[in-house]
Amino acid sequence: MPESLKSPPVEQTEEITAHPWGKKDDRYHQANKIAKEMQENEADQDAGAEGATAAHKLPSDESHRSKDASLPVRTNEDKDRPKESGAASNRQSAGPHVLLVEDNMINQRIVSRKLQAKGFRVTTANHGREAVDTVRHAPTDSSDDKGHFDIILMDQEMPVMDGNAATREIRELEKKGEMKHVSILGVTANVRGEQQDEMVESGMDDVISKPYKIEDMVQKINKALNQKT
Repeated sequence: MPESLKSPPVEQTEEITAHPWGKKDDRYHQANKIAKEMQENEADQDAGAEGATAAHKLPSDESHRSKDASLPVRTNEDKDRPKESGAASNRQSAGPHVLLVEDNMINQRIVSRKLQAKGFRVTTANHGREAVDTVRHAPTDSSDDKGHFDIILMDQEMPVMDGNAATREIRELEKKGEMKHVSILGVTANVRGEQQDEMVESGMDDVISKPYKIEDMVQKINKALNQKT
């Protein structure tokens, strides 16, 4: 073994401590300052990491709405507004007026926003009974009143009153002369032919199966409106 390794050079370094009489030299103050700065930097990093974690752990609903323009984001101003009960309408567009009957709130919001983006006016109802009451009290079809409905998108399976029962009741109102005929497009996740036949027999003009593309629904809507014209 080389002699240099047998007896390596040793440098003597004085320990940074307070003097016996209580005073601290410059090296102590410098080391204390560095240690304090390191603690502050670590605290800042921890705070930044916590902020990033909090943003990452947003509720899935909020995270999805912020990425998807089709879903509304509630602000503090929105929270102060009274919530609409029953049918909620949107009159921003001058296009055909659609009554969207859907009990799933997420689907309702997504479809409503996408139809509005396509130029439709959209009013929503949460179940069949609400849909019947809404069309019963809607204005009649006239050039001077844009509140009438041009078409109804009727989900089949809903609480309170399903789509088939609601459609039959609406057709009865038309027979009694309480309202003019309105096209009804059934929406269902049931692909069985018998179920879809029942929807048509209840008075629906056409049926679209879930899942569907919004372009396919728009084509169905335009087809029904053209047939009505």
